[in-house]
Amino acid sequence: MSNQDKAGDARFAWKTWAVIVAVVVLAGVSAYIVTVFVMQQSSSFADPHLHHDHEHDHDHDEPTSNAASQFPPRKLRYAWHETDPNDQDAPSLPEGMPDDSIYVTLTGEYSQWLLGTPVEIAIPQIDKTYKSVVDRIVPDEFGNTSIYAKPEAGEKEFQQLIVTFGKAQTFAYVATTEGSFEFHGTDEAGWLTPTSSMGQHIDYSKPDVAETRRDRHANTKYVPRRED
Repeated sequence: MSNQDKAGDARFAWKTWAVIVAVVVLAGVSAYIVTVFVMQQSSSFADPHLHHDHEHDHDHDEPTSNAASQFPPRKLRYAWHETDPNDQDAPSLPEGMPDDSIYVTLTGEYSQWLLGTPVEIAIPQIDKTYKSVVDRIVPDEFGNTSIYAKPEAGEKEFQQLIVTFGKAQTFAYVATTEGSFEFHGTDEAGWLTPTSSMGQHIDYSKPDVAETRRDRHANTKYVPRRED
């Protein structure tokens, strides 16, 4: 074989390997592109709501209707405490008060109650304690504040608590499925009484003051007008 033939064979062999390498490279690139495309399509079809869910993730952060869940955790508070019957400082039942009235002491914490505060309400007359949550606080122009509490989630027998307190006096009303109760006292203590017993000492045979009419001019003497 001549030198020219050998040179021709070498050039042919080099071109052949160049073509093979080029084909292999193109095949690899094509395979990579196809693989990436397939993976992207697979991920997009795997969960068609994925993008939608991310757009609405903030909806799950909205507070629920439960008053306690709308606020940071609050310290448990108590409406009042029943006074120990053996406490020598406890006053005797005042004249005119219903016999089923019970003396209770206040915690002095009403000013610390906040929206969402859990409150336990003890009713000694029926030996029950109810769970509530503060959902409204209303101050007035006279320096008094009214606090409203609704039933805690799952509480079926309690209905409402209203506490109005000022510098010297405190009033409260508790509504339950077993009746309502009222508290009247100072800023430190007072008497808790069933509403059904509040009128037992009222003499209904006498006319109500609101229905009594009086002519405030009946005894007025007429004085003639002076001409001078």
